[in-house]
Parts: sequence; structure tokens; C-alpha cells
Amino acid sequence: MNNELGSVWYDCVLVRNSKGELNNITDLMCKELQEYKKENPSFADDDGSVWYDLNNKFCFGSAQYKGWPGTSKLPTKDHSYYCNKEKFIDWSKKFITKAFRENEVFKNSPIVQNPDFFIGYPEFMEKYKNKTIMIAGGGPSANSVNWENLEFDYLWSINKFYLNEKLAAKGVDLATIASHIDIMKEKKLKDYITKNDTIVSFELERGNVDGDYTKYKEMADFAKLFPNQTTFFHTRYKSQPGVGMRFICYAIMAGCKNIYFVGVDGFTPKGSLHSFEKDKENPNWYVKHGEEFQKRQFIIFWDYLLKLKEHFDYNIYNLGEGHPYNVSSEITKLVSPLPEHIKEKIK
Repeated sequence: MNNELGSVWYDCVLVRNSKGELNNITDLMCKELQEYKKENPSFADDDGSVWYDLNNKFCFGSAQYKGWPGTSKLPTKDHSYYCNKEKFIDWSKKFITKAFRENEVFKNSPIVQNPDFFIGYPEFMEKYKNKTIMIAGGGPSANSVNWENLEFDYLWSINKFYLNEKLAAKGVDLATIASHIDIMKEKKLKDYITKNDTIVSFELERGNVDGDYTKYKEMADFAKLFPNQTTFFHTRYKSQPGVGMRFICYAIMAGCKNIYFVGVDGFTPKGSLHSFEKDKENPNWYVKHGEEFQKRQFIIFWDYLLKLKEHFDYNIYNLGEGHPYNVSSEITKLVSPLPEHIKEKIK
């Protein structure tokens, strides 16, 4: 897996990274790069990558943060991180203090942290170290790919996974449940995790912690019901296309060795084509900004995974590669192509 200056993903060219800037670029690319750097003075943070979009003729980059005001050519939501590494730990400690104020289970949990993540780390998290896991998201490839033919140690999944018969029957060991699901009223979820001893790892950010605290209180109440089956994760990476991408980052950061993923596909003009929630609609950001915005988000995601590869020893396999709605396909074919023997098993 590598990502050199001049790499082209989705008609976007990597024109700047920690090694410098691409030589012999066109006058227009040079002009747009210089304008981008002026409008986004944080462009070099954390070995910041800057990409030039050949079709739309503008630059975007990895140093666009949640508080970012945007440039004249990009939506203000076109960010992928809370903040830079330098600020993340202090920012997160303040956030966690507020988020845990009624959560005794998480407050007393061991925590592993670094400038990219805070992870609740009870003893049961040790079992995932150096193991092979399968992450099944709710995208259409979860139903169309025979991922169950592969051997893996643990199955992880997302949100209303328990509504998918094939997935639920395999026995989900760890799941994350997003804030749009009413966890205290979702009887099928409670019944499933009780029967299967499923661990629930909550993504910690669940809305405005200073404003509406309802979802944080729900999380605390749920953890109290299942104190030995709940934990949390909080990543600096903050993608728009959904929790599945952050869940992959979580697996890497938790020390998983081999990571298969399926159903982390992206959204489509035809609707979300969800494998768990049949009538789920596309999110507002996709409706408003569409495919080009989504592609930029996936470019920054894979750019980030390659940077994580410098610090974590992991292998990753996009089992949805080649599916018509799998946005990662064009990139993974270049940086982490699916081996033929795996293709044969899952087709």
C-alpha cells in the first residue's frame, strides 16, 4: 500500500504531501494549489495531503477540520477530521469529561489514547489484538457478496445488523450503534446482545454535548444495563459517509491484524440500497452535494489509511471491490487489490 505524489484516484491528483509538491504541473494546477494554501493555512498539518480535482479544477485536502470555514470552491462540510493531532488530545479530554458526566461505566473504564483516538479498553478488547475480523456494514455488497465463505475470528457490524438474517445468524461479536437508533426502546437489539453476548462499542460523539444531552444519557443508561458488554471509541477522523469508515479505523487502532470489510459502499442516486434498513434514505449531505463530494471523502479516507499503515501493522480487504456501488473500488484496486483466491471464495 503506497501513495506517491502524482497518484491519481477518481481523476484527482496528489499534488502535495509531506515529501513536497508535485513537479511539472500545469499553470492552472499551480494556481489552484497556491490559492488553496492561502485559503486554508492549515494545509500542512499532520503531513497534510492536497489533491487537485481534474474535473472540477480545484484543490481539497486532508487538513480540513470540523471548524473549517471552507474555501470559495468547497462546501463547509467537506472535512474529514475534528481537528489536527496537536489539538486532539486536549480537545477530546474536555469533550469526554462532558460526555461521561452521567456514565459511570465508561468513566471507570481503562482508556487507550494517542493523537488520533481515544478507545475504551476493558479487558475484553484484548481478544481482538492480531486477529482477523470481518466488518459487515449495511451497504448493498453485504447482501450480494458471499463474505461468509471466508475464515475469520470475529464478526463486527453496525446499527440494525440484527434485522439481516444472514448476518445475525453468523453471530455478531461486536457492534456499534449510531445515535439515530433509540437504543433503550430497541427490544430486538437488547434481545440479540443478551442471547449472543455481543459487545456494543459506541461511537462517543452523539450530537452537541453542550446542548441536547439526551443521546449521551441514553448511552449511559444502556451501559448501566450491560456494564460488561459495552465500551466506546472516539476517533480524530470524522467522515461524512458514515460510521462504517470510522469503524474500520477503530479496528486498525484496536490492533486487529487482518480486516475484511463488506457493505461499506457509499450512497447512490437510487437511494441508500440498505441491507439492514430497507427504507433508509440518503443523508442530507449526499442529497445536497452528491457524488463528487462523496468521492472526495473516500479519497481522504484511503489517504488516511495509508498514513495509519506507517504506525499500525494491518492488512485490509475490500470485499465489495467491483460492486457497482462500492465507492472504494477504484482506489483499492490500486492500493490494496483483492487477491484472486479471495475473489474466488466470495463470488
